[in-house]
Amino acid sequence: MSQTALADERVPVRDYTLDRSARVRANIKRYYIYVVLALIVLVFSLLKLDEVSFFGRGHFLSPDSVINLLRTAAPILTLSGAFTLLMISGYIDLSVGSAMTVSYTHLTLPTIYSV
Repeated sequence: MSQTALADERVPVRDYTLDRSARVRANIKRYYIYVVLALIVLVFSLLKLDEVSFFGRGHFLSPDSVINLLRTAAPILTLSGAFTLLMISGYIDLSVGSAMTVSYTHLTLPTIYSV
């Protein structure tokens, strides 16, 4: 083999700093939303820490508060799960949101006007 044949077969030197910065950027892009969620929970849980105990009544992480959050989120979670299945199967029906709005309005008006 000649020297020129060996020179052509050399592996090019990779710049690992670019690969590392690209990996860091990809990890930040992938995990930043979890960091933001943890910060929001931390801020709301420490907001009244001097007034009540950490898991005490009236605190963000109290059992009553968590149950209330889950109770109010249940219709939205149910609807979003069903709508996700519709989108996956290809039967996208955009009238679901308007039907939910009409049903909430129908149930809320008698409560407001004591009918």
